[in-house]
Amino acid sequence: MPAAYLTTSWDDGHPLDGKLAEMLARYDMPATFYIPCRWARPVLAPKAIRDLASRFEIGAHTISHPDLGRSTHARALSEIVDSKRYIEDITGVSCNVFAPPRGSFRRSHLAMVREAGYTGMRTVELMNIGHPVRDSGVAILPTTLQVYRHQPSIYVRNAAKRMRPANLLTYLAHAHRRTLEGATESLIARIAGNGGVFHLWGHSWEIEERGLWPALETILASLRASRCRLVSNGALSRLIQNEHFARPVQNPELS
Repeated sequence: MPAAYLTTSWDDGHPLDGKLAEMLARYDMPATFYIPCRWARPVLAPKAIRDLASRFEIGAHTISHPDLGRSTHARALSEIVDSKRYIEDITGVSCNVFAPPRGSFRRSHLAMVREAGYTGMRTVELMNIGHPVRDSGVAILPTTLQVYRHQPSIYVRNAAKRMRPANLLTYLAHAHRRTLEGATESLIARIAGNGGVFHLWGHSWEIEERGLWPALETILASLRASRCRLVSNGALSRLIQNEHFARPVQNPELS
């Protein structure tokens, strides 16, 4: 049977990540939390990050949450390298995965990510269910479903900007006119039967603002009941690094 994986990741390190972590723990759900040092919204204090790291993987999310796609070479390098050091100094464990804010990066940043010592980089897509691939020595992890109710036009624009027509077809087949919960069930059934990766992601502060905690709980119950293998982003990166998947990233300058 083709390999089928489920993974989740959560951005920005908001204090509400504590509430999110409790929900994930109830479902014994692997997760990777990408945490910046600082930005416009509140961020977890070092002690809270250490507590979170005792149960979940912590990934780097830059120091100050900039748009790396519009940053100078020097600033991008500093944000990528220093954020790894920041997380490792707090948690005392190796930080192996990185996520650029808003999924924005340039191809030149892949070498920075590799040289900094990361094994994987999580990007932002909507409705990508393919296996991650290696590019420039880094496992590239796209996303599938955000815990957010986007308008249909957003899925069209996202697929066009990233030059991923397959993502739009996946949306039309499994998510169009469905709730987040319904889309999850349809996508999981597709992946369990045909292989691929379901990558759930979001922001705890956004889930709170949009009142999506009940929807998330239903989604997590569906993930836990699936026949797919549940892994963290770091574990998925290691699996991909040991496989033969390899192709260049299309249109890597994303935002």
